[in-house]
Amino acid sequence: GDIMPDYQLLVIDFNHLCHRTFHSNYEMCTTDGVKTGVVFGVLRTLRMLSDTYKPDQVVFCKDIGQSFRRQIVESYKGSRGPKTDKEESDRTELYNQMDTAESMLNCLGVPVIHLHGLEADDLCAVVVHMNPDKEILLMSGDKDFLQLIRPKVSWLNPNYDKIVSLDGWKAEDGLDHETFIHNYHKNKIVHPKTFTRKSEKLDNGIELDQWLLYRSLVGDSSDELTGIVGIGEKTAAKIVSQCSTIDEVLSNKDSLKLSDRVKNNLTETDLKLQYNLIDLNLVVRSSIFPRIVEDVEKHLNVSNLLDHELFQRMALNLQFTSILADFHQFIKNVPTS
Repeated sequence: GDIMPDYQLLVIDFNHLCHRTFHSNYEMCTTDGVKTGVVFGVLRTLRMLSDTYKPDQVVFCKDIGQSFRRQIVESYKGSRGPKTDKEESDRTELYNQMDTAESMLNCLGVPVIHLHGLEADDLCAVVVHMNPDKEILLMSGDKDFLQLIRPKVSWLNPNYDKIVSLDGWKAEDGLDHETFIHNYHKNKIVHPKTFTRKSEKLDNGIELDQWLLYRSLVGDSSDELTGIVGIGEKTAAKIVSQCSTIDEVLSNKDSLKLSDRVKNNLTETDLKLQYNLIDLNLVVRSSIFPRIVEDVEKHLNVSNLLDHELFQRMALNLQFTSILADFHQFIKNVPTS
């Protein structure tokens, strides 16, 4: 019973999509053994999303260089580097395919934005702020994107195949688990509170404006953020249901019935640090934001790279016969500049 709005802008987390397709299409290669799964996955996803949501414009956002967050804390995503020879070669392989995918997207007139020191999700936040009047669909499997949801901004999480939106299905409180799950599966578009209730395996969801505080307390293992040592999902959920700011948490430490260990760990320095490491609007609020907007605007104009012949030659080399056979339809459906 979901009615899809008309999205004017589709913003895709390029890194997340490439990592995802690298694993799911790992074996895909040409007859002479060149791996192609990432490039194919990106193009197929672009086509599928364009067919389904019919956006007027598509933008990809990509990490480049070391995140500025590494300057705030050394261990941020610190152990993400390759540990074995296979991981090393896989990483090189992934990056090579990402470069090819980016070139092919540019040939179609689809921009891939990257600014040194910013992560893909920071750039998605920037693009959202640059387009306050557009109906936007963000795509990423990263739960930090919950921070970016607002009245015209929805988030598609491919891991759950759900769109999370303020207009989505809102589970009534007191709904028993079975009914909740049944309705959850029935609805493609769910409310953020409904989504967190399911995705964090909580009994009750986290309100949208508490999400950042909740995440700061609980941490995020995928980004190697410890959160506050000793605080898990249940305790964090309890805290944010009673406090809505860092200051409130710190001044109510005693009344929250926390263990002494947790109370000692819960310091202003640590909590603010965790908060800043996952706050996607850090960049938007920074003094360099106007300069970033200028850089992004330059990136958005890729019309000088438009080259359908080059795209077709690359697709031929990679043996993407299905894309070539349907190329005119591809061009018609994908919003290209």
